[in-house]
Amino acid sequence: MQLTNSLPRFNNFIRRLGYPGKFGSPYPQSVVSQEKKAEELSVAGLSIMSKGKLSGNKNLWCREFEDSLLDDPEGFSIPENAYDWTRRYKEHATQELALGFENGNLISVDGKKLTLIRAIALLDNEHRSEGSAAIIMEALRSLEIATLESKTLKLKQQLEQKWTREAIAGHWGSACHNMCDVAIAASLNGVGGTVTYVIDSMRFLPYAIKAQNPSYVRDQDQWERAQQGLGEVRSMM
Repeated sequence: MQLTNSLPRFNNFIRRLGYPGKFGSPYPQSVVSQEKKAEELSVAGLSIMSKGKLSGNKNLWCREFEDSLLDDPEGFSIPENAYDWTRRYKEHATQELALGFENGNLISVDGKKLTLIRAIALLDNEHRSEGSAAIIMEALRSLEIATLESKTLKLKQQLEQKWTREAIAGHWGSACHNMCDVAIAASLNGVGGTVTYVIDSMRFLPYAIKAQNPSYVRDQDQWERAQQGLGEVRSMM
């Protein structure tokens, strides 16, 4: 039972796979209440899914909630017991967390080499108030800004938006989607380093960004003196 905004994503992708049978997302032109959905799920033996007051989605990266208590944008509150990965743990003190990257890929957490799946599992537990995707993507973007030229970064962000739109439309694996994929990966060659955060149960704040191939200036006064010296040498020549 997918929402309307999921219809193109699933239907177009099934069509791209060449599935010969009949297919289609249910309820594209009708409204089915949460109560009716719960009733049908219970009849099908999925009573565990019919008892909740919140519906949601989850994947490797995160969980999200929708409907019921969240329908009114002017007044909504998610009960704490609805959380699993991101439940607040007040007894945990503020701590440091360092993420290491190589060619745009997360390779370590606090200096320990980890596969991406293991790193996600660790961060979803350790970085309590945000999903692992948030801190990984923020750290990578920080290293991109510290490494890439502004025109390269701008083009990469445009390609990312196009990549996302293609995926949402169900065109995963299309020529356009693959082209964006290859270009984005190429732009990340040489993007690496470490981003260190201070984290608590509510937020994460970066306080050190160390790029492998930095384009930043660490001492502005020293850099300006060096530039002035170069200008004087050029004028003498």
